Amino acid sequence: HDNNNIKKIEIVQNDGSIITTTNFTITYNNGRFVEARGVGKEDTGNSFKNTITASYTNNKISKILSKMVGVDSVDPTVTYDMFSLQSDITYTSNNISTWKFSTIFPATPPVTVPPIVITSNLSDYDTKVNPFNTLPETYNIISSLYGFESSAVTGFSANNYRKITVDGQSATYVYTYDNDGYPTKAVADHNLGTLTFQYQ
Repeated sequence: HDNNNIKKIEIVQNDGSIITTTNFTITYNNGRFVEARGVGKEDTGNSFKNTITASYTNNKISKILSKMVGVDSVDPTVTYDMFSLQSDITYTSNNISTWKFSTIFPATPPVTVPPIVITSNLSDYDTKVNPFNTLPETYNIISSLYGFESSAVTGFSANNYRKITVDGQSATYVYTYDNDGYPTKAVADHNLGTLTFQYQ
């Protein structure tokens, strides 16, 4: 990183059978994230390119788009669209109110696959520090696409949500805080789990 801007990120994924390594180079404009261009390779030899862009509304991240393009193993100059991931984010004040996550597949007539869309509504925020909001914005942008947990996206909120509804299913959280106002534990109702926070 340079001047608090992350310049490069390497992501290593292991699904148990294939190890994938993606190296991103990140560009900025006046300190604001513009684009991350990644080149990925599986240990099987398959490779791909991943371009991530972000849009802002009122100085807040409102859209994140990731486009995956496959690279032909015989002729690397030949590429093909694989899929896109898109996050659309709306806010109430300084906190996320709605997060729509879409997986979009390229049209291959005569077959058209509709996008897979997951909508999350977040509400009932506390007034305490959101620890994920203290992480670099670029880290949260990239992480929001390389994991299915909500922590990276919710890092764009100033505070901690206490209720989340995903496609009609809801969970509420009760937080415990330290003396500085950082959450140390979040317990979900209906035995849906507990989040534990540790700081260094």
